Amino acid sequence: MEANELTFAALFQSHPVPMWMFDAATLAFVEVNDAAVAQYGYSREEFLGMTIEQIRPKAERTKLAEYLGRTRPPMRKSGIWTHRRKDGSTFMADITSHSVDHEGKNFVLVMATDVTDRLNAEARARQLLEQFERAERHANIGSWSVRTDGAILLSKQAKRVFAFDPEGPDPSLDDFIEHIHPEDREHEIKCFEALLKGVVLPRTLFRTNPELGEVRYLTASAYPHRDSQDEIIGFEGTIEDVSETRRVEQFLHLQAEALRSAANAILIANSDGFIEWVNPAFTHLTGYTHEEAVGATTRLLNSGVQPRAFFAGMWATLLAGEVWRGELINRRKDGSHYRERQTITPVRDDFGRVTHFVAIKEDVTLSNSALEALKESEERFRTLAESTATSI
Repeated sequence: MEANELTFAALFQSHPVPMWMFDAATLAFVEVNDAAVAQYGYSREEFLGMTIEQIRPKAERTKLAEYLGRTRPPMRKSGIWTHRRKDGSTFMADITSHSVDHEGKNFVLVMATDVTDRLNAEARARQLLEQFERAERHANIGSWSVRTDGAILLSKQAKRVFAFDPEGPDPSLDDFIEHIHPEDREHEIKCFEALLKGVVLPRTLFRTNPELGEVRYLTASAYPHRDSQDEIIGFEGTIEDVSETRRVEQFLHLQAEALRSAANAILIANSDGFIEWVNPAFTHLTGYTHEEAVGATTRLLNSGVQPRAFFAGMWATLLAGEVWRGELINRRKDGSHYRERQTITPVRDDFGRVTHFVAIKEDVTLSNSALEALKESEERFRTLAESTATSI
């Protein structure tokens, strides 16, 4: 028995984790080990003149009394408590205790592991995770990974774009594939298979299943994930919801098609007057192809008929951000002149600066000629009528 007690005493004193024993009735320390002396800063003699209440902040002593008043099993994990050192500093201690009966008295053996660094690291990790999740949500980009055994891990934002509960468990691979549009599944499965063979794939575009909610356009990028032996254990990457971008692109495409197919000639120039785009009707009107017009200035069509003051007034109106409407004589590529009715609209950026001009051109040569011919005809008829009346 003495040998066992000596062995226990040696283990107790040399244990690297702070340990002590206290009287369950008085809460007084009856023994402490060297690690406890080092951790708390009290000498062994000081410890033996104290109670376990004195190594706690005053705010936790009521909590301690409530805890000690409850019935507890002999061996228990008491959780994490705030402990105070001799110098007043505190740390977080993970407490494990064991009830011991000796010579009719009840003692409690306590092991107090300092977990301050671990808790701080966990809190920092949670903070970084929350920051990462906020960044993903603001950027509309989620992260994902798939292991070779089919296990899948989705970030909260990835779950959102796939219409999974962001707070729910990760889906199975089958559920994940079910959320892909039926027309896009085969291609995405082939991409998965290629990734597991070590192929790094470019960004792919696919849609979500319309039967499970609103159709979303997603782009995914992924690369093989290898272990320390360079063996492929899955793949991981990002998923971005590009639905809004896709809608804007489709709308811009429709606008471009409308401009391209418009019957009137349309020209877009920057604020310096350099042409950036023309439609086919412009080529039909002027004879200049898209390639010939782009990069040239709008003086390309100048016939020399209008005086400089005419264009000075036009530019003053446009640079003031106002729409200019009028008629002028322009020159085609073949040198012939034509009369053009033109509306030029300034385009402003987000800061209100004029960056471009959109000009819509209509050839009114024939209509003006017809109008002049009609006027001449009316004049001749009026003259004839007047002369006839005089004769009568």
